[in-house]
Amino acid sequence: MKKNKKPAGIIYTVKCEITGEFYVGATTDSIHQRKIDHQERAKRGDKHAFAQAIATYGVEAFTWKQTDTASTTDELARKEKEYIKKLD
Repeated sequence: MKKNKKPAGIIYTVKCEITGEFYVGATTDSIHQRKIDHQERAKRGDKHAFAQAIATYGVEAFTWKQTDTASTTDELARKEKEYIKKLD
């Protein structure tokens, strides 16, 4: 019996329910871990736009969703760019 192969990474989208803005990201970790990472960056005063949005509106203002998966890190990077372009 074949085991299900774990994807190399996850594409996720995050929507700010206050502004309606979308953010796209890619991770080789879980979405939960990535959310924690973003929260920590916001607390440290990171100047990245998404970290600033979390600091401004609070993490509870954002809805996180797994959008896609990728088998390789190259595919992950390509898909992230495609989703950014699509939601821009």
